[in-house]
Amino acid sequence: MTTNTQAQLGADNNTKVLEVCKVCGKAVKMELYVLGRSKTVNCKCECDEQKRKREEQERRKQEFEHERSLNKKYSLMDNKARSAVFENLTVTEENKKYIMAAENYCRQWELNKRENNGLLFYGKTGRGKTTIACCIANRLLDTGVSVKAMSVIDMLQRIRDSFNSYGTDGETELKGEIKRADLLILDDIGAEHKTDWSAALVYEIIDARYRSGKPTIITTNLTISALRDHLTDNNGVARAYDRLVEILSLVEFKGTNYRQAISEEKNYNFFEGVKE
Repeated sequence: MTTNTQAQLGADNNTKVLEVCKVCGKAVKMELYVLGRSKTVNCKCECDEQKRKREEQERRKQEFEHERSLNKKYSLMDNKARSAVFENLTVTEENKKYIMAAENYCRQWELNKRENNGLLFYGKTGRGKTTIACCIANRLLDTGVSVKAMSVIDMLQRIRDSFNSYGTDGETELKGEIKRADLLILDDIGAEHKTDWSAALVYEIIDARYRSGKPTIITTNLTISALRDHLTDNNGVARAYDRLVEILSLVEFKGTNYRQAISEEKNYNFFEGVKE
């Protein structure tokens, strides 16, 4: 025999489907009866969860693209440096090992970042040091890494201009961006006119990178001994050099001067058509 209470509970347990998903057919809105009262509730089906995941993925993608765009915009690279990519390099027997090693450095970026693995590219002019360093910069920028890349001369000029335009605040802000970048590439160290101010600033940047454990890549046309002399202060202390050799692996670029080879390949005869 069914009691009134049991009958009421049976009625309360009834549900009514009000709306179903047009894709999977599962209920997305239902009417429930609780203690004699009806209550409308919304339900989530697998389609809703998949939609949420797609929207989340799209949001993250847009955030990544925005961050990558900003990193490229504020990388401080000039147009020539921006155009240097591995895909456009002419591979030769002389340079292929440098290119392969540079691409591997990019593939292992998370490890290199974690262990502060920096590089010092040195060797005579025209061996591809700057080009390969810029290829590394552009490859990592494409993956969302914050990179600042410029020549030392350009860095000094930019900091001077920031001070002249915006005072100490402008100088401090630019130096902060350079110090905080995930990767800093300083090209052609040793080409700058050395003054007390420039030497102190170069040391400040190098020391900040050293202390924060952020990787740095430096290129120079100087020999290692000449670079040490260049980075030695007036008191005979090579503080900046000592910092560099502690955090950078030395890579000597050898081979043919590719700039000279390009010039010879053009073979433009300036005097062609001139009669003596």
